[in-house]
Amino acid sequence: MLIVCLIQFCFDAPPSSMAAEVLRSNDVVCLVGGANVVAGQEHGYLETLVRLSFPSLDLRFRSLAHEGDTVFAQPRDYNYPSLAKQLEQTGATVVLAYFGQTEALDGPKKLPQFVANYERLIDQLGPTHRRVVLISPMPFEAPAPPLSDLSLRNSELQQYVQAIKELASKRGLAFIALFSGRRRNSAVGEHFTNDGIHLKAQGHWNYDLIVARELGAKADASAVRVDSGSGTLSRSEWERVRQTVIEKNRLWFAYSRPMNWAFLGGDRVDQPSSRDHVNPKIRWFPEEMQRFGPLIEEQEKQIAKLAGAKPFSRQERSQ
Repeated sequence: MLIVCLIQFCFDAPPSSMAAEVLRSNDVVCLVGGANVVAGQEHGYLETLVRLSFPSLDLRFRSLAHEGDTVFAQPRDYNYPSLAKQLEQTGATVVLAYFGQTEALDGPKKLPQFVANYERLIDQLGPTHRRVVLISPMPFEAPAPPLSDLSLRNSELQQYVQAIKELASKRGLAFIALFSGRRRNSAVGEHFTNDGIHLKAQGHWNYDLIVARELGAKADASAVRVDSGSGTLSRSEWERVRQTVIEKNRLWFAYSRPMNWAFLGGDRVDQPSSRDHVNPKIRWFPEEMQRFGPLIEEQEKQIAKLAGAKPFSRQERSQ
């Protein structure tokens, strides 16, 4: 039998006024970070909450996260667009940056290098026309044995959180704290992660609620039940939005991270299988990938409709 958890939340402080003013009409919100941000696409909680709260803004959410990304490196396949290039291609106006948890495992000795590299990364993320939000790491949890108790590293992680907060202040950026987010009425001994780091459905819901609230979302989630197995939300109208968000994210993932990148833009573009069998001058793969655009846009219209908005046309959005 699937366990259903009722989660309610309280927080240390009201939403940051800076963060609450981040979102504007027609924004393209890009998420960058590591594995937890990648996995968040499969749940769709953050976008669901924000789209329900701001149906008239016609927002677009795009994840550019990759497993293993840190402030030190964002490894990609040969000839794959850099993170800065992808932000440009996507038309990003807002960047939500989730970094610091993996880096904190190196300990306080690498904190100065972390800050220096994060500054350089921010320069790539946030030209003057973009609004960048630095989101702190969540705390480590103590997983079930025999896995190591990473919660013993939380005092070191807190130093990284403080450094990110100070960096945000220095650069005039919004900052959202996940490390200090508290929840009440949660199940005794409940874990939000599988191994101390990687989030389960309840973990994504918990922390996405914090981020959504800090961005100004006012959707009342105090009595929403989350199925611990499927991640389904108990409010059917919210769940319809979430399922459409998930489908859009699936299409976006397939478009932005094609499994056979080598044939699309990597080191195998000259192979016969990358070209038309009749006219080898024609590359069929790039044209085929463009078919994702209308499919993604159709899901965007459905999200807007379900969230209560009147979707803008492509022409209106470009003005």
